[in-house]
Amino acid sequence: MMAPGRPGKSLLNPGVLFLVALAAFHGFTVCRDAFVGPMSGVAGLPTVGSALRGARANTLDFEEQNHAGRLVFGASALILLAKAASMQRRPRSLRTVLQAEAEGKTPLEDLSVGEERSGTVTRVAKIGLYIDIGAEKDALLPQNMVPKDKEYKAGDEITGLKIFEVSTGDDPASRKIRVTLSELPQSKAVGDKVTGKVRAVQTYGVFFDIGLPRDALAPSARLTKKPSDYKRDEEVELEIVSIDGDKVTVGVVGVVVKAPAPSSSFTVGQTVTGTVARVNQQYGVFFDIGGERDALCFTAQLDDELSNYKEGQKVQGLRIAKIDGEKIEVTTRPLSSEAKVGQEVKGMVLTKLQNGAGIFFDAGFSSDVLAPAPLLSKSADEYAPQQEVDLVITEVDGDRVTVSDMNLEDIPKRLSTYIRGQEVTGKVIRATEFGVLVNIGADKPALWRSRGPGATVLPKKPEEFTAGEEVEGLIITRLDPMAGVVEVVIPGAQVVETGVSMSTLKVGDEVKGTVTRSMAFGVFVDIGAERDALYALSQLEKPLESYQQGMVLTGLRISEVNLESQRLGVSMRPTAGEFTVGDEVTGKVSKLMPFGLFVDIGACVDALAPAALLDKELAEYSEGEVLKLRISRLNADENRISVSQKAGAEGSEATITFADLVENKQIKGVIRAVRDYGAFVDIGLGRVDALMPNAMMGEQTGAAFAVGQELEVWVVRVDEEANRVTVSSVEPTAEMRAQRGGRRSRGSSPDSYIPEGFMVPDPKRHVEILGGREDLMDLEPTPWYEWAEKFPGFVKFQEEDHNIVLSAKAFGFRGHVELEHAHQAVVQIPKHLQKADAVKPSPADLVPPIEDLMPNYDSGIKPEIHTKYRQPPLNDPNWRFSPVITEKRTLMKWQDVVDQAGPFVPEVKPGKKVAQEDAGDGD
Repeated sequence: MMAPGRPGKSLLNPGVLFLVALAAFHGFTVCRDAFVGPMSGVAGLPTVGSALRGARANTLDFEEQNHAGRLVFGASALILLAKAASMQRRPRSLRTVLQAEAEGKTPLEDLSVGEERSGTVTRVAKIGLYIDIGAEKDALLPQNMVPKDKEYKAGDEITGLKIFEVSTGDDPASRKIRVTLSELPQSKAVGDKVTGKVRAVQTYGVFFDIGLPRDALAPSARLTKKPSDYKRDEEVELEIVSIDGDKVTVGVVGVVVKAPAPSSSFTVGQTVTGTVARVNQQYGVFFDIGGERDALCFTAQLDDELSNYKEGQKVQGLRIAKIDGEKIEVTTRPLSSEAKVGQEVKGMVLTKLQNGAGIFFDAGFSSDVLAPAPLLSKSADEYAPQQEVDLVITEVDGDRVTVSDMNLEDIPKRLSTYIRGQEVTGKVIRATEFGVLVNIGADKPALWRSRGPGATVLPKKPEEFTAGEEVEGLIITRLDPMAGVVEVVIPGAQVVETGVSMSTLKVGDEVKGTVTRSMAFGVFVDIGAERDALYALSQLEKPLESYQQGMVLTGLRISEVNLESQRLGVSMRPTAGEFTVGDEVTGKVSKLMPFGLFVDIGACVDALAPAALLDKELAEYSEGEVLKLRISRLNADENRISVSQKAGAEGSEATITFADLVENKQIKGVIRAVRDYGAFVDIGLGRVDALMPNAMMGEQTGAAFAVGQELEVWVVRVDEEANRVTVSSVEPTAEMRAQRGGRRSRGSSPDSYIPEGFMVPDPKRHVEILGGREDLMDLEPTPWYEWAEKFPGFVKFQEEDHNIVLSAKAFGFRGHVELEHAHQAVVQIPKHLQKADAVKPSPADLVPPIEDLMPNYDSGIKPEIHTKYRQPPLNDPNWRFSPVITEKRTLMKWQDVVDQAGPFVPEVKPGKKVAQEDAGDGD
């Protein structure tokens, strides 16, 4: 049975659509014949089109009248088709509402939740009953709300229906009505007592039928027994706890649930009691410890079999091992942080690290312990899985514990316990190309260098040393515990001539060399320097396997010299010094970075194309893409090349020169980059951008400027020698013009120094950093520079900047104390040691002039003296202010302090003291 007013039906049924289509076809044919002429007909017969254009008389014969009638019929068909298309383009929901209004039905928008209606069953479905309640669409009575003792069929009348859900969407699928014969949640209130029947049992609670459209949930915490102990249709007295829309939460009457404690109220190491909430076969046991979320104890941390834990079981002695936000981990084991250095434990092999780097053991703590390869008595491969090993704890850092299975006397010491110049005895481990690796009892092997900086002549060739051979009298010459580097020599050994020093090499120098070894990333070449140079894989002229040891290579150029990292590189490709700014080149994109592209232009280094100098967005480029570029900037000393696709901040095309700039005059510019300390402006100087510091932006900040924005700026300062220009977005005052920026080092980038407007004091920047705290900025700051101009001599500025070697008051240094002379002392010389012409000294001889007692950095003690010779023993680089702490110190709890102190026992009893005061003996 079709329900009246069902939405989703078009105003044109299929039959009407067919007639409309037929009429449209006929109309198009007629119209074409009318205005163009029939495809075939009586020769010379004028068309209606020509008649309308006045080609013949206004009187039409029978054929012409018939032709005109066909035209009218066709036009009518086209109008009907256009009307149908117009109706078809209306929103379906609008059509449904219009149809409902036309049929006297109530639109969904006019219905309200809680409204009571009667209706007629129109259809019986698996999900429930569809009922006509006089609305634009049938309402659904869900199956779980249909009375169990009644059977309905189409045409049955149902009264007492209440609307509990109305959805008004844009399509029929989202426009729906749901009704119920039960009470609505609005009829209930929090605290009401109800009787519920068990409908479904879950691990987290029980669903009860309390006469509402949806079953109410009683969480397990609000039940008197486990959820699995409840039987279907069992009646329970309940109390409504909360109502959220149609979701109702209930609890058994009389059950009081304690509010969960936040995770922040727990601390690592705290002992708690937990109730088993659920057992997870994959992870372990979740315990309810009174927190917002259950705490997890992993299976490996349990002191009993996983199968022995049951829901509701209480477990005491749980320790909180980890807190991560709301997630809490507990354990039944001792915490790893409670381990002690030197403690002997037993461990079971769990996991072996890759390349034999070490083994993780289960030693009975809350986390696994690690034995690095140097602390193992044998190779990691020789340990069997689940093997039990005797271990000793060597280091404890929080929950990270380091162990060893060696004897105590054989356990390597930490490198930080050694000092430079210390004499040690070593055992040969193996020979390398740079010398001999020696075990000196540290956790890192020492290098007895025979090649490279600091190399000495060894008693014999490195390959002639045998593993385990003992060498006495070694002296530590280099020690860096942070980098794990230690080197040793024998006193008096002859220093090896290292040949050419790296400091004398420059990028672009032509050299020749001999291949010493081949690696996966390139070839090492001996060019006669103190270390081999790397001929990188990407620079090789031939396949890697073509380069054999001993092969002589000519035509090489130095491509990299880095003294700090001791890197030396060579290549046969051109260096940056062989290009010229403005050269047009073709390059292939080798790498995409957030700041630009690296492009292979055939040089020994990839050129950088900054994002600001590209024609497209970075995302539009791809690796391997070929680009036409122009050299925009070169740094021959550091072998760096910058390229661009367009002229701009780093382009080579300049429209003005430094000589054209006039201070305090306006000039047009374009913002090229915005930084924290200011903005860079292209004013037409080609490769040089002007800097507009924050202090030169007036009331604005860098956020007010956008890349590509055009604006007029004032020229504040021009420093042609330093290749720098400072501009301002506002007309600069005398104080702004007098401001000085930090000194920029040669070859440094704009981000490597502190420019104007980003120095102390800079109150506007300070306020911005503090989140707009304008109350911290003076309303009228002191105009020192204006005062200096207005009142000559009133304000004096220092002539030059001073570099402070050490702060006036720092660790191991007190400026005013270090600058003082030693205290004067007069030592009497025995007369038998005095010269014959010796005279008694006068007070002037004993007390020097006051000006000699006031040395400073300009005269007297040099700053280098303070740096190198401060207070002994700080001139010893291995001296420590305090001994190395091997044990982690923990703060005592206040209760432990009270227990150790014991009760307070006064020396004089209170009664005796009162008696003394009454007698007048008290103070």
